[in-house]
Parts: sequence; structure tokens; C-alpha cells
Amino acid sequence: MVRLVLSAALLAAMAIVAGAADSKDWRQCVSSKADRSIEACTRVIEAEPGPGTHLAVAYYNRGNAHFRKQEFNRAIADYDEAIKLNPKQAVAYYNRGYAQIRMGQFDRAIADFDEAIELNPAYPAAYQKRGEAYYGKRDFDRAIADYDRAIKFNPKYAAAYKNRGVAYGSKDDFDRAITDFDQAIKLDRKQADAYNNRGVTYRKMGESEKAAADFRKALKLDPSYDKATENLESLEASGSDQQ
Repeated sequence: MVRLVLSAALLAAMAIVAGAADSKDWRQCVSSKADRSIEACTRVIEAEPGPGTHLAVAYYNRGNAHFRKQEFNRAIADYDEAIKLNPKQAVAYYNRGYAQIRMGQFDRAIADFDEAIELNPAYPAAYQKRGEAYYGKRDFDRAIADYDRAIKFNPKYAAAYKNRGVAYGSKDDFDRAITDFDQAIKLDRKQADAYNNRGVTYRKMGESEKAAADFRKALKLDPSYDKATENLESLEASGSDQQ
């Protein structure tokens, strides 16, 4: 699930400026329907007389709409404009960094999360996403360090436990990986990824029955989860714990 962030400050700005442009356009600019949001935010941007917080909010929300459509280049371009107009909003750097991850631009993503964290040092989601970017660069130790920080600020952050488990698994530290997957599942029993990844780890440990049970649980939660299907079929075809 794509989860973008809208800060309290941006929400307040939107409330203040609702009368500055057509109020219907402002309401639709934050619509969950991406196309409607893009059209309305564009009208707001074209109606604004010049730079300001109003315009930054409109660019930011249009960027979110492009992100939801997986139009990451357009999302980044809008976040660029939002940041130029209001460089003190950590969430804009966060969402731009998130878009950079989706494009595989890990160094740029890390730079954006650095900015977000500088503006808000107690920002667990930024640490978690920066960990993902480091993991994308196969820098597992730095990834784990950032997941540690995310968990420090939010001990119930299921995704951070899951991703730290993946990083430990990549270092062949299977016991720690299992512990993290267990905690992720305890916090959110609907995380199909956590079951699948725990299953992968159990298979590497030679625990075929536990692996199969986890792959089946992942598929029960998400029958369209192709990777879990492949993992289960591979396990069943092998008839052993060998990869």
C-alpha cells in the first residue's frame, strides 16, 4: 500500500487558503482520486498569483496524486516545486525520497531522507525509508542501523521490524531475522510480506514445514501474491529444504 504523508502544517495552510481559490478546487486537490486531484491542483496552481505557501501545498498534493498513479518523474517534479516554495516541510523531502526509491535512485533518496531527518530528527518513517534505500544499495549494516532508529522512535513499527528482518536475513543472521519477523507479525498479522519472508528464512534454515506454513499463510492473506506462490511451488517441487 502506498502511504504518503500530509503534515499538520500543510493541512492548516490548506484550511487558511481555501477561500483564496475556488474552494471546490481545493477540496478536490486533496481527493483520493488521483486524476481529479491532478486536475483540481493544476487549476489552483494556474489561479495563484505568485509564489507562496498556497502554491507549495498545491504542488505537493499534485505530486502525491502523480505518485499514486506511479508517475514518479512527474511526482518528483512537483515535489521539487513544493520544496522550492517551502523548503522547511520535512514531508515533502520524505515523499520525494520515497518516489526516488521507487525509481531505484537510492543515493538521491538518501539525500532527501537526510533533509527530512534534519528538519525532524524524531521522524521514524524517514529512518525506515532511508533504511530501505541503504538496503537497495546492499549496505545492510546502515539499513539495520536506520531500522533500529525507526523502532526506537516507534516501537510498534511493524514494517521496520519486517525490513530489519530482511536485512538480517541478507547477512545470513537467520535467528535475528526470525525474531524480527515474529515481532512484525505480532504487531500486524495481516502482513503477507512478513510471513513470506519468514518462510524464506525458515527454508534457508532447513525448516521446510515451517516455511511451507508461512507461504500458505501469506497466500491466505493475499491470494495474488506471486512471490509466495513461487516460493511454495518451489519448496513443494524440491521435496527438501534445498534452494
